[in-house]
Amino acid sequence: MMPLPKIKRIKREKDFERIFKTGRAFKHPLFLLKISKNDFSYCRAAVSAPISLSKKAVIRNKVKRTFWAALGEIFPRCRPGVDLVIIISPAAADKNIYRITESLKEIFIKANIVEK
Repeated sequence: MMPLPKIKRIKREKDFERIFKTGRAFKHPLFLLKISKNDFSYCRAAVSAPISLSKKAVIRNKVKRTFWAALGEIFPRCRPGVDLVIIISPAAADKNIYRITESLKEIFIKANIVEK
């Protein structure tokens, strides 16, 4: 499993604003997935860990790394032209990578981002 290349990560605030305004939301107990179309020939992603997850940055960063690792397994099958933002909920703080990966696969299929 390799980390996502920088070109496939969403960093600009303008992109986040567009996704939150125009994107569709898919709720899961462990996270919220927001998706929106983009003008690129590839899929881009971002993972957000709000302070409500934990006041300690160490814990937020650890959970974000787990989500990035899980996303790295599914992301190569993502259909092109989609931006997605994952907002982690506090319920995900103690979950392992296998549970997170299965949850992401389940919601990606539901959102029609990947095929079964």
